[in-house]
Amino acid sequence: MKHIIIFVCLILLFSNCTTTPTKTIAELEHVVYIDVTKFDDDLADSTYAQLDKITITTIAPISINQIPPRLEKWLTFMQDRDGKIEFEPKLKVKAIGWMLGVLPTIFYRIKNEILYGAIGYYNAKIFYNFESGEIDKIEFIKKSEN
Repeated sequence: MKHIIIFVCLILLFSNCTTTPTKTIAELEHVVYIDVTKFDDDLADSTYAQLDKITITTIAPISINQIPPRLEKWLTFMQDRDGKIEFEPKLKVKAIGWMLGVLPTIFYRIKNEILYGAIGYYNAKIFYNFESGEIDKIEFIKKSEN
């Protein structure tokens, strides 16, 4: 009877295990932003792979003044872990404080540590169109080990 219970438990355990196909380096280096949890999972996979650069593109325009909450969380966690956020094209000094004011500074770290943990290895560069204010792409660049 004991063997049957162990056997049933093992079958139930392994029946819930699914294998996910291994992503290529190209798939890990380029993540498309869409406001669903798949984006979080894809970006987490990419950051845990510790690539030198991860490029995020969007399928719809995102204003530099209205960064979506899902993307904002990633940038906030990066900033909380001493990551730098740069803007391209460079802004005048007095405008930088205003731009950084868009990003919130406090999040619940413990709840999100597993998902966002590896983002601390990166800095971000946000490329946007100066005239329209729309984001073209975001690059997460691995911090140097110095």
